Order: sequence, then C-alpha cells, then structure tokens
Amino acid sequence: MRSSRARGTTGCAKAWRERIANIVGRCEPVILLPCNLIFEVVFIVSHLMASSLLEKLKQLSPRERSGALAIQRLDYQIHYTILRIVEMLKTDRPFVMAFDYFDDLITVDSLDNPNTIEFIQVKTRNTGNWTVRAISREVGRAPPSSIVSRMYDHVVKFQGENLKCFFVSNALFIVKNASGGQVRFHKFDFGQSAVHDSEIEHLNAAVEKDFKPPLIDNWEASIAVENCPMGLDDQINSTRGCLEAYLDELADGAAIRVKPLYESLFNTIHAKSGDCEWTNDNLQMLKDRSIGRGELEALFRTAVKYGKPSFLQYWGDIRSELSKSMGTLRLMELHRDAVEFHAKRVAGRADALQLSLGVRQAFKKVSIDPSLGILELVQQVSRVVETDGVQSVNHVNAACLVEICEVFNETELFGTSEIAPQLEDERG
Repeated sequence: MRSSRARGTTGCAKAWRERIANIVGRCEPVILLPCNLIFEVVFIVSHLMASSLLEKLKQLSPRERSGALAIQRLDYQIHYTILRIVEMLKTDRPFVMAFDYFDDLITVDSLDNPNTIEFIQVKTRNTGNWTVRAISREVGRAPPSSIVSRMYDHVVKFQGENLKCFFVSNALFIVKNASGGQVRFHKFDFGQSAVHDSEIEHLNAAVEKDFKPPLIDNWEASIAVENCPMGLDDQINSTRGCLEAYLDELADGAAIRVKPLYESLFNTIHAKSGDCEWTNDNLQMLKDRSIGRGELEALFRTAVKYGKPSFLQYWGDIRSELSKSMGTLRLMELHRDAVEFHAKRVAGRADALQLSLGVRQAFKKVSIDPSLGILELVQQVSRVVETDGVQSVNHVNAACLVEICEVFNETELFGTSEIAPQLEDERG
C-alpha cells in the first residue's frame, strides 16, 4: 500500500531544483551585475519559467495525425468536447481548446504565455468497465502502444510543466484502492488518491514496454481517469439538452433555440479537427485547430440574442389568430400543453424529444402551404405524425404548434454554421 501523492516528493523537488539551476545558469551574466538589479534578475527568471511551456508547444510536433479519420466515425468525441466547453464556460478560468492536436483534445490557459496544459484522450466501450489492466494493454502497433503509454508520452515531452493527462470514457473505472478493494469510480486522480501497489506496477510495466527505464519518478500523479455520463445512443439529445440548460441560465429563463448553436459548435470542432492543414509551424497549427473562451462566449451571446423560439416570442400574434376559430378554454389548454411540451424538450425529456422528431419528420411527408392559417397547418401536420400511442391528440397538436412556428422562423444565425463568420457580425 502506498500513496501516489506521498511518493516521489524528493524526485519532484530535485527536478525543480535542476530546472531552476538551468534557468539561473542561462541568466548568469545578469546575476553578476550590481545588486540593485536583483529585481530585474527575478523578472527575467520568472519570464523564462513562464514561457517554457510555450517554447515546447513551438518546438514539439504532435504525434497523432490520423485523428481526422477517427473523428468522422466517432461523433462521441465532438459531443464530449461540447459538454466540456459548457463546463469550462461555467468557471472563471481562461482557456483555449485545441482539437486533434497531441491528443483528442488539449486545453491550455493561454496561447500567448501558457502555464497549464491538459491532455484528454476519449474512448468508448459498448459494454463493461475500464480497469488499470485494460488501459495498460496494447491498443496499437507503434509505440506508445497502450492508453497509459500515450499519457506517459505527454509527461515525458512536457516534463516539469504544470500538466494533467485525462482518459475519458462513457464506461466507469474500477481501481484497486490502497486496502486492496475493487472500487468503481466515476473519476479517479492518481495524484490525489492512494492506490494499491499492484496497480502502479501494472502502469509501470505497460510504460516500460515503450520507454526505457528508469521512468520519471511519480509520473502517475499526472494522470486521471474520468467517466462521461453521456451514453452512446443519446449523444445528440444529451448534448443539446446540456446546451439548452446552459442557454436557459444565460437568458434568465427565456428558452433559446439550440439547434443553430449546436450545429455551429459541432461543425466548427469537426472542421478544426480534420480539415486544418498540417504545417511545420507548430504554433500556427495549434492556433488553427483551436478556439478560445472569448470566441465561445461571443457565440453564446449571439445565440441568446437571436435565438428566442418563435412560439414564445410570437405567442401574442398566434393567440389573436387562433382565438378566431377556437374558444377561450380550448385556447388556454393548447397554450398550456405547448408550454409544457417546450419545457420538457428543453429539459431533454425522452418523450418530448421523440415527439419533436416525429413532428419534424411529418413535415417531410406533407406539402406545407405558408399561406394557410396556423390552425390549419397544425391540423395538416398532426394528421401524419407517427406516435407511440401514448401521446394524446391535444399533446400532438401542441407539439405541432411549437415545431411549426420554429421551422418557419428558423434561419442560419451563424452563416456557414461555423464560428468565424458570425463572430465578425458580433463584433460589428
């Protein structure tokens, strides 16, 4: 039994002493100047330390260059990235995310003078849980050949920097704790929790197949495993539900259309992951494949500003037209059912999402005449909506009212459905 945090403290301190000694060595001519320049020395040393991560990003070329093909086959990585974006936007942390660069996803606090970096590797499983043995097995022919070896590769290349390597999956993780018990975790940080000696031995054995010993002392403290609760079968619904909930917070409860925002994020991440040209200018390539907090905040502001659903926005006009052909009580029932359907859809309720999909599919089966009144359109569409038999006629009509209003008022808010074009409009 041993604690990852307790082990390796001496080695870590030694590494920092060596790093500081190297930096001071590079500044030796300045140190020999009169003592009244001591503050200048401190500034220079601090600057060199702060910029070392930037220099590594400039000099080191990414190992992974085949992710573009994988990402076309696996949307899970993009959907996880969108969830991660929302999570980061809820904090005050500055961040820039880069896609398919060194790993599936990396996050730095800045591109001008970065001090922290996170590497995120995303993999899915159809069944079962992950174990230390599982992430230590070979998954590729060329080294680094295992999941854990690929994480160690980052630790080697960015040794001495403030880094963390995450392995993320839809499956849970089983880790043997310090007392030898098998425990299931949603998240486990090897730098924060004590683990059984055998688990560390498995990790080291896997890494030593690809890297010549001795290994970096206490390297496992830089890795963590994390479960993403999003399932394989409900990726789109889960992601859109997350976006809708966050937009609801930003808009103080005013429901916002999420489809244009979702498509803009998805298409942008996909393009920056696969379509960017690989060059010898590593820093420029990193910038081409990344997007920062400021750009994302502008995108979400645009979504809030222009994305209010037409059903809620134009209910006054809709009510005036409907009141000519139905009584007050029936009108109140329709409004109540429509508001309830919209709220459930925003919350990601499976029944509401399924009904929404059924109504949208019904649009393709009928010839919609925009000159018809809203009630006639609702009746025309509702007649061909396929349901599971659970939804009442009133609920189907309410869903048709909401979806019809949104379909006829939906526009491409974001131009080409990528971020760059609409950001120019936002600044203007």
